[in-house]
Amino acid sequence: MKASPPGMPGLSDWLTNLSQFLARLGVIAVVLGTLATLPARWYWFSDLLANLRIQQLIAGAIVVLFCLFIKQFRLALIGALCFSVHLVPMMPELVPTSASGATADAPLRLMTINVLTRNHAYQRVADEIRQVDPDLVAILELSSGLNAYLSRELADAYPHRLSSPEDSGNFGIGVFSKLAFDEARMFQLNENITSIEVVCGGNQVVATHPLPPMGSDGFQSRNQHLSLLAARISQQRHEFPERPIVVLGDFNVTPWSPHFRRFQRASGLHRAKLGIAVTPTWYARGSDFPFGLVLDHIFINDSLRCVEYRVGDDIGSDHRSVSVALRRTRF
Repeated sequence: MKASPPGMPGLSDWLTNLSQFLARLGVIAVVLGTLATLPARWYWFSDLLANLRIQQLIAGAIVVLFCLFIKQFRLALIGALCFSVHLVPMMPELVPTSASGATADAPLRLMTINVLTRNHAYQRVADEIRQVDPDLVAILELSSGLNAYLSRELADAYPHRLSSPEDSGNFGIGVFSKLAFDEARMFQLNENITSIEVVCGGNQVVATHPLPPMGSDGFQSRNQHLSLLAARISQQRHEFPERPIVVLGDFNVTPWSPHFRRFQRASGLHRAKLGIAVTPTWYARGSDFPFGLVLDHIFINDSLRCVEYRVGDDIGSDHRSVSVALRRTRF
């Protein structure tokens, strides 16, 4: 094999230069993506990137490993620092939770399911509800057709219902319950979007669905919705301090967003989960984990403890259901 002429790089030099260029490019992308999340409290695009922290962690890990492989240790350190910037705000949600500290009473099973307004796989929705067999299910993006179908198919199992279906948008909503309603009402916050609040079996349950934060207007609307809802819940917690409270639905925010944490602090609630619970609930078809987001949540106060947590199967929607079993805590 002929040696490379003097002054001309060989193949190994070319590969080395290419690897270093790709490493620098990857680190620049990771740094820019990380810096863009810092003002997530104020800008919708930054919040969008903050909601993509898992995806950014995956990208950061790939870049760091590549830098280490080609012995670009300074670049690897920069990538690792960016990795930690995403990891730190996620740590509270990544700490596994256990089911200890609950009474032996029969659990309360609850479910939230965004069915997608244009989804006509009504039987799959009904089968999902039957499989979980919750005491109460909140149905988001409920159309008039699905509302009529479920009211007929689940009439015996869920005789207590309150619904506001909608066909022209994505904000129909309904609550189907095995338990009789002691109180039941619909209310609206900052938009012409209906939320439902019921009291049954001594538990207060609120189903809600704010606007998605796409664009500045949607971002501001979602944040205001969460702020007003948190204030409402906080007031009710003070009025009925012993009453278990559950808030569930499609919140259009991940646990990695600062607005998620702000809602928890202001409302006095925390996310009901078991284990790590990072399985995506939106765009999770085929279990394509890196491309999904955790948008559907069930929040509870300290009167309740989560003892089961489940993300459902594909029902023809862009979301999957979330269901939990809750027990009263010991006092």
